[in-house]
Amino acid sequence: MKVLTLGTFDTTHWGHLSFLKKCSEFGEVWIGLNTDEFILRYKKKKPILGYSERKLTLELAGYKNILPNNQDDGTIKDVFLQVAPDIIIIGSDWLRKDYLPQIGLTPDYLDLFDTSLLYIPYTKMISTTEIKKRCKDY
Repeated sequence: MKVLTLGTFDTTHWGHLSFLKKCSEFGEVWIGLNTDEFILRYKKKKPILGYSERKLTLELAGYKNILPNNQDDGTIKDVFLQVAPDIIIIGSDWLRKDYLPQIGLTPDYLDLFDTSLLYIPYTKMISTTEIKKRCKDY
Protein backbone atom coordinates (compact mmCIF):
# COMPACT_ATOMS: atom_id res chain seq x y z
CA MET A 1 0.00 0.00 0.00
CA LYS A 2 1.07 3.56 -0.67
CA VAL A 3 0.76 5.94 2.27
CA LEU A 4 0.85 9.70 1.78
CA THR A 5 1.47 12.13 4.59
CA LEU A 6 2.14 15.84 4.38
CA GLY A 7 3.90 18.35 6.50
CA THR A 8 6.60 20.85 7.22
CA PHE A 9 8.72 18.68 9.54
CA ASP A 10 10.62 21.72 10.78
CA THR A 11 13.13 20.82 13.50
CA THR A 12 12.28 17.14 13.09
CA HIS A 13 11.86 15.55 16.53
CA TRP A 14 10.85 12.27 18.11
CA GLY A 15 7.15 13.06 17.68
CA HIS A 16 7.62 13.36 13.92
CA LEU A 17 9.66 10.15 13.77
CA SER A 18 7.12 8.27 15.89
CA PHE A 19 4.36 9.47 13.55
CA LEU A 20 6.29 8.40 10.44
CA LYS A 21 7.05 5.01 11.96
CA LYS A 22 3.34 4.48 12.58
CA CYS A 23 2.65 5.52 8.97
CA SER A 24 5.13 2.92 7.73
CA GLU A 25 3.15 0.18 9.47
CA PHE A 26 0.46 0.74 6.82
CA GLY A 27 2.72 0.64 3.77
CA GLU A 28 5.29 2.53 1.72
CA VAL A 29 5.49 6.09 3.02
CA TRP A 30 5.49 9.08 0.68
CA ILE A 31 5.98 12.52 2.20
CA GLY A 32 4.62 15.70 0.63
CA LEU A 33 7.14 18.07 2.19
CA ASN A 34 6.02 21.69 2.32
CA THR A 35 8.46 23.99 0.55
CA ASP A 36 9.79 27.14 2.18
CA GLU A 37 7.63 29.24 -0.17
CA PHE A 38 4.51 27.24 0.69
CA ILE A 39 5.16 27.64 4.43
CA LEU A 40 5.74 31.39 4.12
CA ARG A 41 2.59 31.77 2.03
CA TYR A 42 0.30 29.80 4.35
CA LYS A 43 1.87 30.14 7.81
CA LYS A 44 3.14 33.69 7.22
CA LYS A 45 6.55 32.76 8.64
CA LYS A 46 9.66 31.00 7.45
CA PRO A 47 10.67 27.60 8.76
CA ILE A 48 13.75 27.39 10.97
CA LEU A 49 15.31 24.81 8.66
CA GLY A 50 15.16 25.23 4.90
CA TYR A 51 13.57 22.71 2.55
CA SER A 52 16.84 20.97 1.64
CA GLU A 53 17.80 20.61 5.32
CA ARG A 54 14.38 19.22 6.26
CA LYS A 55 14.44 16.85 3.28
CA LEU A 56 17.95 15.61 4.16
CA THR A 57 16.90 14.99 7.78
CA LEU A 58 13.98 12.85 6.63
CA GLU A 59 16.19 11.00 4.13
CA LEU A 60 18.77 10.26 6.83
CA ALA A 61 15.92 8.88 8.95
CA GLY A 62 15.25 6.42 6.12
CA TYR A 63 12.45 8.14 4.20
CA LYS A 64 13.34 8.37 0.51
CA ASN A 65 9.97 9.09 -1.14
CA ILE A 66 9.82 12.84 -0.61
CA LEU A 67 8.05 15.23 -2.97
CA PRO A 68 7.91 19.02 -2.72
CA ASN A 69 4.50 20.40 -1.81
CA ASN A 70 4.32 23.90 -3.27
CA GLN A 71 0.87 24.27 -4.77
CA ASP A 72 0.07 27.94 -5.34
CA ASP A 73 -3.59 27.25 -4.64
CA GLY A 74 -2.91 25.42 -1.37
CA THR A 75 -4.08 22.04 -2.65
CA ILE A 76 -2.04 18.87 -2.70
CA LYS A 77 -3.46 17.59 -5.99
CA ASP A 78 -0.06 17.47 -7.77
CA VAL A 79 1.48 15.41 -4.96
CA PHE A 80 -1.67 13.31 -4.67
CA LEU A 81 -1.70 12.48 -8.38
CA GLN A 82 2.03 11.66 -8.41
CA VAL A 83 1.70 9.24 -5.51
CA ALA A 84 -1.82 7.86 -6.09
CA PRO A 85 -2.01 6.83 -2.42
CA ASP A 86 -4.19 4.15 -0.93
CA ILE A 87 -4.20 6.06 2.37
CA ILE A 88 -3.55 9.63 3.46
CA ILE A 89 -2.43 9.65 7.08
CA ILE A 90 -2.38 12.73 9.30
CA GLY A 91 -2.16 13.47 13.00
CA SER A 92 -5.30 13.60 15.08
CA ASP A 93 -4.53 17.24 15.92
CA TRP A 94 -6.10 17.97 12.50
CA LEU A 95 -9.29 16.03 13.26
CA ARG A 96 -11.46 19.09 13.87
CA LYS A 97 -9.73 21.47 11.46
CA ASP A 98 -11.49 20.64 8.16
CA TYR A 99 -8.34 19.05 6.79
CA LEU A 100 -9.70 17.99 3.40
CA PRO A 101 -10.92 21.46 2.36
CA GLN A 102 -7.61 22.90 3.51
CA ILE A 103 -5.67 20.62 1.15
CA GLY A 104 -8.16 21.02 -1.67
CA LEU A 105 -9.66 17.55 -1.61
CA THR A 106 -13.13 16.24 -0.90
CA PRO A 107 -14.45 12.86 0.25
CA ASP A 108 -15.85 12.37 -3.28
CA TYR A 109 -12.41 13.06 -4.82
CA LEU A 110 -10.83 10.50 -2.48
CA ASP A 111 -13.54 8.01 -3.42
CA LEU A 112 -12.65 8.40 -7.12
CA PHE A 113 -9.18 7.06 -6.30
CA ASP A 114 -10.32 4.64 -3.58
CA THR A 115 -8.16 6.54 -1.08
CA SER A 116 -8.85 6.47 2.65
CA LEU A 117 -8.08 9.16 5.21
CA LEU A 118 -6.66 7.96 8.52
CA TYR A 119 -5.90 9.93 11.66
CA ILE A 120 -3.08 8.74 13.94
CA PRO A 121 -3.07 9.93 17.57
CA TYR A 122 -1.09 13.12 18.01
CA THR A 123 2.13 12.81 20.01
CA LYS A 124 1.77 15.04 23.05
CA MET A 125 4.58 16.73 24.98
CA ILE A 126 6.66 17.55 21.89
CA SER A 127 6.15 19.81 18.90
CA THR A 128 8.09 22.28 16.82
CA THR A 129 6.22 25.05 18.68
CA GLU A 130 7.38 23.56 21.99
CA ILE A 131 10.99 23.38 20.76
CA LYS A 132 10.84 27.02 19.66
CA LYS A 133 9.48 27.98 23.09
CA ARG A 134 12.26 26.08 24.84
CA CYS A 135 14.89 27.84 22.68
CA LYS A 136 13.36 31.24 23.43
CA ASP A 137 13.33 30.49 27.16
CA TYR A 138 16.91 29.14 27.10
